[in-house]
Amino acid sequence: DLGSWLERSRVPLDNTQNIIYDAASEASAIFSDTSYVKTTALSIVASFTNYATIHLDGLVESNAQDNFASALDGFNDQVQPFVDEVEEMLDVLETDLIDNVDMIQASIVSAVDQIDSINGQTTAWQNEVHKVEGQEYSIRTYRKIGVMLLFLTGIVITFAGSIGIFTSKTKCKPLHKLINVAGIL
Repeated sequence: DLGSWLERSRVPLDNTQNIIYDAASEASAIFSDTSYVKTTALSIVASFTNYATIHLDGLVESNAQDNFASALDGFNDQVQPFVDEVEEMLDVLETDLIDNVDMIQASIVSAVDQIDSINGQTTAWQNEVHKVEGQEYSIRTYRKIGVMLLFLTGIVITFAGSIGIFTSKTKCKPLHKLINVAGIL
């Protein structure tokens, strides 16, 4: 049955749609909690700055303040671009995932809609066939009677012609006229 086949062919699409939706939801939940990347990196930089502030006297006495400041600047220069790149990569992944999920979901919805449309059209055609079959069924008896009447008429005419042929050899001339009647019919 085409309708059941169409319904069965819709199941994988529905399952795929649910999987994609669930995956997008889980990924969004993961991406929504990625602000820790930047805040943690900034906390580490702040810890170095706090270290310099707390131990400023020791750094000054050991004449290491310039070296520490240069190391802190170097750390900032290397960490900040890395943090920005990671944060940008996570943002791009999230944006691309959401955009592609919408596109995939729209494609699946379109395919499901087409299956539903075909299923509806097939059901309409099937209903029309059943309607015509019902009309044919209601006149089927009359058609059979008509065919039987034609068959019986042929038999009667053949029988009448045969009687006319057999009586043509006898003296019963009125029955001889049955050959002419059978010939006309």
